[in-house]
Amino acid sequence: MGCIDTLGEYPRSRGVRMAIYVAPMAGCDAAFDYYLARYRGVADNQLHRLPSRFFGDEIHLTPDGADVHSRNLGRFIQSLVGASPQQSETTAGVWRTSLEAVVVTDRAGTSEAK
Repeated sequence: MGCIDTLGEYPRSRGVRMAIYVAPMAGCDAAFDYYLARYRGVADNQLHRLPSRFFGDEIHLTPDGADVHSRNLGRFIQSLVGASPQQSETTAGVWRTSLEAVVVTDRAGTSEAK
């Protein structure tokens, strides 16, 4: 997994509040159990599957899959900052002040800070 094992150590040791979110895998992906074990204790969410119909290939989501994934990621962020979907106006402010980084990573270990 490369540097993903230690990705959060440096920022967190400097007081940065961040979360590591692993993107979902296709339901038919045979490597799911392997990555589930590899990300345990590293990611702040649990690796999960989406039905294969939400993937255009083995890793890229279809537009419908992106909608589902976006809602899941939004709920994940809300759970971190203690906001509910009903708090739409204040949620954006809470996100800006309560969470400095969310790192979304795929199973290859590539990542993008948001």
